[in-house]
Parts: sequence; structure tokens; C-alpha cells
Amino acid sequence: SERVERSVQNTLPPFLDARGQFPWLYEQILVKHQAVNIPSIDELPAEAALDREGLLSWESMSALFIPLSQWNTGDLILGLSCKRHHPDWSAGLLPQLRLLGETLASVLRRRDLEAEREEALRFELLMTLTSSQLASAWSDQIGTCIENALQGVLDFTKNDQAGFLTILEDTGQAYLSHLRFLGGISPAPKQIEYAEKCPWLYETIVKRQEVYFFNTLDDLPPEAAKDRQHVEWVERSRYAERSPAQTPRT
Repeated sequence: SERVERSVQNTLPPFLDARGQFPWLYEQILVKHQAVNIPSIDELPAEAALDREGLLSWESMSALFIPLSQWNTGDLILGLSCKRHHPDWSAGLLPQLRLLGETLASVLRRRDLEAEREEALRFELLMTLTSSQLASAWSDQIGTCIENALQGVLDFTKNDQAGFLTILEDTGQAYLSHLRFLGGISPAPKQIEYAEKCPWLYETIVKRQEVYFFNTLDDLPPEAAKDRQHVEWVERSRYAERSPAQTPRT
């Protein structure tokens, strides 16, 4: 039970900066596509000092890494580690593990393909339903159909809000003509001075007609500092609006 508990406690993070935390291993495995056998971390070369620290943080005294076939979601690596130096790894272990790793990798590829097919079918259904509703709608029903389609986009993408942003290029203003958002979410402002408040995004999306997305505000480039400042202010305002401490009670 102690071994199970420790294995759970030492579970690796879902994502890690492999190039930054393990630069030497990254070069050997992912760039040169070589298997790396580390009987003892004390035998690592001097240029692998960062890698040694990383392995120590995992309580790994020895390790074995085998690169597998590439896949469209990224490189696959089979890794083993041991809490003691010089584990009893036989000479024939590497080809056996490579064969096992490729078998497991093929299962992962099949899973990903099935997920991609399922997502494609869901999107095709969304397009079919949206097209059917719009084709049969009267002019006074178009707005409702658009909002239903935006709700379908929310369900498909698992996001919080979806809307149509109309740009007035002569003034640099933008307003939301249609918006759908999840319950408990404060909606985005209906109108903003887009060119003034978010000049970098305005230039990129409106002027240059480029598709742009970011997962976090840290993804924005340094030249988008003003845009980031405005988005942060909007998010703080929306949070204050929905915070119980800020809501008057009757």
C-alpha cells in the first residue's frame, strides 16, 4: 500500500517544459531520436546538470527513455525510472520495451483517430441543424436561429461565451449583435472602443484580417500590453459584478 500511495503522490504533472527542464535529454531523445539509458544519474555528463536536478525531483536515481514513432499529437516516449542506482536492466530489455511501447502507441493513435471522427461527426451535425434552421426561417426568426447556432457552438467547443462582433471601422468601435453565454457567467460588454482599448488585436484581426487566438493573457505579445491591460480590467469588472460580496441584498 505504501508503494501505491507514493506512486500516486509522485504522479507527473500533465504538462511540463521538457526543453527547459530537461535540455540534454530533449536533445538526445526528441532531436536525435536516440534511446537514453541512465544506469545512475551520477553518470550523466556535466551538460546534463539541469536534467539531473529534474530527475532528482522525481526521486529517480536511474532512468531509461525510448523514443517511439511520431504521431500528429506530438512525439511519444516510453520512460522508466527507478529509485536506486544501477537497476538490473538486461541487454535485451530495450528492444522488448520498444516493441511494447509501439504497441501501446498504436492503441493511443487509434483512440485519437476515434475521437477525431467523433468530433467531426458532432460538427457535421451542428452544421446540418444550423443550415436547416436558417433555410426554413422567416426574416423575424433569423435572430433566434443565430442564437441557437451560437448555443450549439458553446456546446461543441465547451466554452463560456460565443457571439458576433460587428466592427465599425470608421469609428473603431465594436458591438455584440448576438451573444450566448453560460449561466453564472457575466456577459461580455455589448460595446467597446475596440481600436482604442485593444489596438494590437484591432490591427491584427480587423486590419490584417488574421485569425488569432490565445489561451491565457500571457500568450499575448509584449506589444499587446494595452490590450492585455484592458482585458484584465474587463475581467475584474465582470468578477466584481457576479461576486456575492459586491451584490446588494434586499
